[in-house]
Amino acid sequence: MNNFVKTPLQEKEFWKWIEKSGIDVRFVEINSLLANKILIERNTHNRPFYDSTDEAYASDMAGKKWEVTHQGIAFDKNGVLLDGQQRLQSIVWSGKTITLLVTKGLDPESQFVMDSGRNRKIGDQGTLMYGWENGNLRSAIIRMLALLWIRTGRKVTNSQTKEISDIYDEEINLILKNRHGSISSLIYAPVLGALCFAAKVSREKVIEFEKNYFNGENLQEGSPILRLRVNMINRRNGGKKQTRKESACITLNALMQYIINPNVPIKRIQNNNVGYDFFANKQPKINNQIKDLFKY
Repeated sequence: MNNFVKTPLQEKEFWKWIEKSGIDVRFVEINSLLANKILIERNTHNRPFYDSTDEAYASDMAGKKWEVTHQGIAFDKNGVLLDGQQRLQSIVWSGKTITLLVTKGLDPESQFVMDSGRNRKIGDQGTLMYGWENGNLRSAIIRMLALLWIRTGRKVTNSQTKEISDIYDEEINLILKNRHGSISSLIYAPVLGALCFAAKVSREKVIEFEKNYFNGENLQEGSPILRLRVNMINRRNGGKKQTRKESACITLNALMQYIINPNVPIKRIQNNNVGYDFFANKQPKINNQIKDLFKY
């Protein structure tokens, strides 16, 4: 990754190069002061900022997870920033000096076709780079695990996705291996993510729960597994709407009930954080690991 030429331009040299006529491309080390100046003085024609993207990029930069790629920032022939404002804002937030590929001298109308193609999904990238099976479902499970830990729906970067995948690798593989059945409403990422979350604490019980959840055989009235099945099926068939976080919390409450009092029938599954706290409090090391990934 170090086989590229970085141009150590001083700020005056940088602006002189930007103003020079003609298209040119260089790798440039950009610090937070220069990034901030570009945003203030040259970012006059761009789309709105997305804080979740800035936070995610800044976390990668601060954690030294940022990789040099062909994607950087671009200026038109008038020195106006056309692309890369999120990267620049993330440099400001992280306070780091980051090497970016800088393109200058473009036609202003070229901005119209930037980022207009289909984005490559994280699941696709995981399949290509790490050989993930069910890459898109796996990445959805990982996003759910991130949501359970950080409690907000902020953007999860590729490097954060990979690290969470590594932490829960065995649990994710087992949950995906044991899912089956033809009822699509049961194969729901928030449920599968909650199963992975709990499996880190009580793997055998969770796998037992999962198998019965999918096959639905010999379930007694009032069983937390049956209640969860009915809840998820009704959710797709006109029942009460739930957020992804609510579906995960309901799943964790059903799992807790199954582990603590499997033979005690319940009328309904509570929608609260009791089950979440039950499993989260048994994973303090992982709690610190994942929260450290999202420090910004």
